[in-house]
Amino acid sequence: MAATEDQNALARFYNNKQFSDVIVKYGENELYAHKVILAERSAYFARAFLGQFAVASSSTIDLGDEDDPEMIREMIRSMYVRDDALRYSVMHQDERSLASLVDMFILADKYDLPQLRRKLSYTFEAKLDDHYSSHEDEFIRTIIARVCGPAAIQFADKALQRSVSKHCKMHYADLLQHSRFVDQYTEGTLFNSEFALAFNLHIDCIALGSQDEPNLIETMIHKLYDLQYNPDPEDWITFSADMYLVAKKYGLDKIAKVTWRTSDLQSATT
Repeated sequence: MAATEDQNALARFYNNKQFSDVIVKYGENELYAHKVILAERSAYFARAFLGQFAVASSSTIDLGDEDDPEMIREMIRSMYVRDDALRYSVMHQDERSLASLVDMFILADKYDLPQLRRKLSYTFEAKLDDHYSSHEDEFIRTIIARVCGPAAIQFADKALQRSVSKHCKMHYADLLQHSRFVDQYTEGTLFNSEFALAFNLHIDCIALGSQDEPNLIETMIHKLYDLQYNPDPEDWITFSADMYLVAKKYGLDKIAKVTWRTSDLQSATT
């Protein structure tokens, strides 16, 4: 009983005029809030209230009308619950789609709420870990390109991107059976350059690395994107010789020539 009362102690002040010292406006909507609570949970609000801005001394902060009002309400409400209660409320909304979790994560990233981001990221990861097959279609249609694509927003917190990239690599064999995934992948609209490279390195190392040294295969694939890329092996001459042979094996004459030219192979063979 005491634990429940403790959890609800702060929650009862959500949108409560009592002790409120700021009104959060978003579009045509308003919420009664408390600067100390918002600032403690969000670096965005802390900067606004503690900085040299007019809002610091104002009784109103206007968030504009760009974001979904219901999501703003949910975000503000999340600041009035303890971490364990927040985790419970996020994780037990099983009806939430992956897309809705991404929407909320983007909002939490925009307003810099680390606790909420962690809970959303954890829930997103758990859904894919436990029920990937039931979410695969949505994952392909609405998630991958939105989170890791060339048109994706610049995330301050990369946790969601890491999760999407991880699951693309884990389930690459299944994904490559879907025409939508393959079409977007080949068109270059699915991944930005960073995640395309990570995905390509993963699938190519798996396909080719059983017969050849994996580090050589990874270096070879990396050189397809950056010809000047060079690792730092302990034995440079031996590594270069092996790299030259692997490049020749797979018909990558340009990489073979660059490896020959930039190594000590010529001097070692004369």
